[in-house]
Amino acid sequence: MKKSTRTHLLNILFILLISGGFIAIAFRDVDWVSFQQGLLNIHYVWLLSGGVAMVMYWLIESLVLHRMINSQTTGLHFGSSFKITMVGQLFNIITPSSTGGQPAQLYMLHKRGMDLGIASSVLILKFILFQTMLVILFIGMFAFGYRDLAASVPNMKYFVMFGFTINVAVIAVLLLVCFSKPTVFALIHFLLKPVSLFKKNNYIRWKEKLMTKVEAFHAESRRLIHHKSLLASCSFLSALQLLFFFSVPYFVFLSLGYSQLNILTVMSFHAFIMMFSSLIPTPGGSGAGEYSFTLLFGSMVIQTDLLVGLILWRVLTAYSCVLIGLLVMVIKPSRQNTNPHPEVS
Repeated sequence: MKKSTRTHLLNILFILLISGGFIAIAFRDVDWVSFQQGLLNIHYVWLLSGGVAMVMYWLIESLVLHRMINSQTTGLHFGSSFKITMVGQLFNIITPSSTGGQPAQLYMLHKRGMDLGIASSVLILKFILFQTMLVILFIGMFAFGYRDLAASVPNMKYFVMFGFTINVAVIAVLLLVCFSKPTVFALIHFLLKPVSLFKKNNYIRWKEKLMTKVEAFHAESRRLIHHKSLLASCSFLSALQLLFFFSVPYFVFLSLGYSQLNILTVMSFHAFIMMFSSLIPTPGGSGAGEYSFTLLFGSMVIQTDLLVGLILWRVLTAYSCVLIGLLVMVIKPSRQNTNPHPEVS
């Protein structure tokens, strides 16, 4: 436990060092007197609106998680769903490529008495819905913002599209597990075949373990998929959640007095930043987020305001998740048991 805590603290420090190092290098010529003046002249009503957009992003994700879990079990309060959501946000920020969020949420659900098979199926299906809505919204925003992207940073469109391709590939693999069990079994056999050449016992044990997990996930995910109204409403909520998140930079720049910016352009650029950052295996996309934010919005605002906007954006979209996530982790949970609904077989 102490080793794990130390690792997480080091990751947080790593994020701050990368962000701070980028700012120190990229903005070394900034007039710091003007920077301080920019901080003093912030319109806090608009900055608060950006904070509200992030809170809505968290609350909607909590609602989606709460509804999907309670469609399969009983006894989980919304407060617990919010806590699990924020712990997921925290570990998404402090682990490379956001790989720690779902395992942390799975651990918390299991500690509350939820079956691991059901919990993992709910979390993976929720992830599929979120990524699908992200891909759909990105297609629309790419069509709208492509011209501005190509004009601002011509070469960045290739990285953005590569990130988009990876997200589509992840969805395809997960859907394959949901709908084509024989294909996944054949893939497991193919990937583990080299192991059988050296350690036959390990090959058999690993293959049986993986096939058992795939079997359980397939059964639970198929059961969840039959809740069509639930999936439709959660898909809508996930899209709404993303729209709130994409709007955060717009409120940040409004707080700096840039009322002439087109909200759809700013939201499209934020979607591009999200796709680009997903390519870089640093905690929270550190470095990649700051770099792409600077490239895309650098042509819209003056250098001093760009630095202020970058810091405010990072505080709202990343550091707030770390702070709230750490706070909810120290709150002692009320004892809850999540039990399967009697009508769910």
